Amino acid sequence: QWQYYLASGDKDWLKKDGWPVIRGIAEFWASRVTYDKAHDRYRILHVTSPDEAYDDVPDDSFTNAAAQKALRIAVRAARAVGEAPDPQWSRIADRMYIPFDPAAQRHLDFDPSVPHDKVTWMGSSLAWLMYPNLDLP
Repeated sequence: QWQYYLASGDKDWLKKDGWPVIRGIAEFWASRVTYDKAHDRYRILHVTSPDEAYDDVPDDSFTNAAAQKALRIAVRAARAVGEAPDPQWSRIADRMYIPFDPAAQRHLDFDPSVPHDKVTWMGSSLAWLMYPNLDLP
């Protein structure tokens, strides 16, 4: 929806057709997160990793990054159609937990509390969110 708008510049289409879908997606993700007060961050629990060998995992990097991206797009889309975005969308996106190993300087597939049989954790599915890259800064 957002990429179509960016490519076409059709604000009438965005307001009539694209915005309701984008808003619905943002509302879904906002309803799906759990706030972790101890770490001041949002988490998404009980998901299946794109790897599919891991189900019911917390904080899958791809899922959390996709939700973060959808929420940020919704903020931009709301403004583009002259509506006020839900303030929770930016708050959630800004505080979304995406597992990262600072020592290895890489994203993990999902929260490290889950046993993982791979030798390296690469967060390899995160690159999927960059194609096509029309909406990336």
